[in-house]
Amino acid sequence: MVFVDADRVVAVTDARNLVDSMLAGARLGRMTHIVQGREVVAHLVPPAARIIDQDALLAAMATALLRHEAQIIGQRTSRAAGTDTGRLFAWAWRTDARLFTRFLEEFTELLSTTIGRPYSTADAFDLLRSALRDAGLGVVTTQVVDGAPA
Repeated sequence: MVFVDADRVVAVTDARNLVDSMLAGARLGRMTHIVQGREVVAHLVPPAARIIDQDALLAAMATALLRHEAQIIGQRTSRAAGTDTGRLFAWAWRTDARLFTRFLEEFTELLSTTIGRPYSTADAFDLLRSALRDAGLGVVTTQVVDGAPA
């Protein structure tokens, strides 16, 4: 998840003239957000930024977290998804709706298998609602239709 620092926002038209200073900032560990209008269109990140660009690694990490969450809910230790799961889904919601949908479908399957009864994507989404809110999404409405965020 990328948190946009208002002090590090640069318009596309200004970015061309500020390349040297943006690169110097990146070397010092600062991220720059490049915007066109009101939309962030790019991020210039430091060379050591933690970016997962391997789909298999991301999938393995997400599956491990979602499996653990389903087990906790199945043991009735919790009635809602936890903080880390909320952060994962909030990040996916903000960055890639298809990835969010894939994670939601996987979470739904894991809940059904672990708990031994069918769960719908709406049921799974309801378990995520407070965790999504805690992860900074604000008011989260049920926008799940056939397993996809609206």
